[in-house]
Parts: sequence; C-alpha cells; structure tokens
Amino acid sequence: MKYHFCILFVLGSLFISCQKQSERVEYKLINCIYETYDDQGTQYKKAFFDFEQSLITEKILEDTSGKSYKALFEKMATENTFSQWPSSSFMNKIAAIDVKQNVESYQNCIAALGDLSQSKLQSVMNIINQSNTDEFTPAKLATKMLEVLDEEDFELEYYKMNIFVLFETINYTNDSGLVRKLPAIEEMKTTTSDVKNAIKVALNGENKVLVNGKKVSLEELKSQIHDYVSKNTSESMIIYQSDRKASFAKYVEVQEAISGEIKALRATLAKERYHTDLEKLTKEQLTEIRKVYPMRISEKEPQ
Repeated sequence: MKYHFCILFVLGSLFISCQKQSERVEYKLINCIYETYDDQGTQYKKAFFDFEQSLITEKILEDTSGKSYKALFEKMATENTFSQWPSSSFMNKIAAIDVKQNVESYQNCIAALGDLSQSKLQSVMNIINQSNTDEFTPAKLATKMLEVLDEEDFELEYYKMNIFVLFETINYTNDSGLVRKLPAIEEMKTTTSDVKNAIKVALNGENKVLVNGKKVSLEELKSQIHDYVSKNTSESMIIYQSDRKASFAKYVEVQEAISGEIKALRATLAKERYHTDLEKLTKEQLTEIRKVYPMRISEKEPQ
C-alpha cells in the first residue's frame, strides 16, 4: 500500500511554470513533497541522492547534469532494445523511509499553488499515462518526453525524481513487448517436483487469463491462487507467463492479483498467530509468516 501511495504521490500532481529555477513551480512542488515528512524530507533527499549516485556508478548516467539525463533519454529513443535498467528500485527506497507522512499537508501545499493544468508537466503526465496502452514502448516514451523537456528542465530535481519513477514502469517492457521482471524459473531454487506441482498462470495475446490452461476471470484467478497457496503453503510455486502482445496494464493487474492473494493470506495468519496486523509484526515474526506463505512467483520467457 505504501509503495503504491509513493508512486501516486510522486506522479499525481505534475505541473510546471517557466520561471527561474528558484521560482519555478517544480521547485515548490518538490518542497511540498519534502514538507510532508516529519523530518522535512531528510531521508527522502538521501534516498534521491543515493539512487542518483547508483545510476552514475552503473554508468546509466554520466553525471548529475541535465545534459546527462537528456542524453539518457536520447539513447533510449534511438535504441531498438534498451537494457540499461537500474539494479535497484527508487520506489523501494522511498517506501522504506521510516518517517511519518502528512498527506493533508501535501494536498494543502499543492492547492496553494493554484490551477496550473495548462502546463508543460501536464503534457508529461499525459505521456506517462500512455504507458498503460498496448502501443507503449520505452523508445516512444523517450521520444515524446524529449519533445516536451529540454536540458534545463532535466536539471530540476522534480523531473529527475519522476524519471526515477518511470524506471519502475519501463523496466517491464522493450520494443518487442513485455520482458521478464519476475525471476525466471532457472534463477530460483527449484526442483523438478516444484515445477511439476506449480500452478501455472498465463496471459495470452488477447489479454485473457488462463490457469493451468483454462480461461478464468480475474476473480476466479484470485480464488484459485488463494486455494492453491492455502493448501501448499511453503511448497507453493506460481509460474506466470505472458504473451508479448499482452498489454502492460493487464500484465501488472494479473501480477498484483496474484501477489495480493498471498499478502491476504499472510495478513490472516498474522492475526491468528500474533493477534496483530501484518505491518505491525516484528522482523522475526514477518520472516516466519513469509516462510509459511512465500512469494514464489516465477516467470517464463514471454512468447
């Protein structure tokens, strides 16, 4: 839930005004985000800095300049297959921040900026929304972004942050369609028996879901995952395969439906065993819960 809030939080209010950097709306927006935290964004800023430095270390960026960010998008726009994805997740770093957030304060801060819907960043938001369509590819997204943002825009921390979030989306795809994000079977510690007894979920080119070869609705998928994991507990394994023609949005929807059922089972067990909510468990208690209901979701190569 916190992870999903963070994505919504960063992407949910994209606006701009063409003034000097200290006066531009992006500068005020980033402060709205920082002021939401009780520590005035100290941990958030550190997460931002650490992730940016990791991109430089992994040679995804040359340095922290707007020129370097623009060059990254230019490369993405011209390569048929872009594979320079970060080894870590910026949103995971943000979700791990252990400081209280005041959502109402953020909303009030945004409201004080006024109506800026007719703006450059509104165009950026429209481009991001297109990532949920069948026609989306990283190259197309980068090309459209470069039509809106210039080198000076890429200097702004607010734009950089949203680029980090975009990695969470574009890491799912390449110009040929969906690529693997979940671990492949060969990357997991599995036996022949594990694979044989696994429940197999497929998403075909028409965005239809199949469980062990039979078409099911999303609700039926959830029910079957729930029953399977309940019965097999620590020995459960889910193999998820998607067709390259499947849409990104449906791919994510199915993946979240699967993981959501496992999380629900964990929450129930937490109540039964420790009489508390899942998010209130100690590290040791959570480890025990995860042993009972592991998130063993593996992915076969897209067809």
